Amino acid sequence: TQSRSSAASDVYKRQALLKVDRNNLPALLPSSKEQEIGSTVYLMGTPADTLLGQSVFKGVISGRRAFADFSYIQTDAKVNPGNSGGAMLNEKGELIGVVSSKYVGYGIEGIGFAVPISQISARLNVVIPEPPKQKEVAAPTKPTKSRKK
Repeated sequence: TQSRSSAASDVYKRQALLKVDRNNLPALLPSSKEQEIGSTVYLMGTPADTLLGQSVFKGVISGRRAFADFSYIQTDAKVNPGNSGGAMLNEKGELIGVVSSKYVGYGIEGIGFAVPISQISARLNVVIPEPPKQKEVAAPTKPTKSRKK
């Protein structure tokens, strides 16, 4: 495997992009659309211990923030230590971001952040291919009865 990182931001300092030398593995498809504030999101991660691996948390996009030339998706979904690097998915199950951090302070709860997938691919110079288009199937039509004269 190979890894690439960038010291420029927290998600890159703590995480690595791994290249796996295998083919035809299932993967999360990235979303090409920016999600609206108020959209439902799901976070997947491993908070605290591997016994809690692949826990799923539901929330909404509650804002978009920029800190030090980096964009973040703000969410109220629970973010715990160990969730960093986990997937942020939209309701279609598409990857929209990678969990990076949460805001911590006295009396503050429910403010987590994810780096948008578009920013990750741009910063790491990774081209994410568009998913193949699925053919649309026409809805069957009802047979019509002929009228007798």
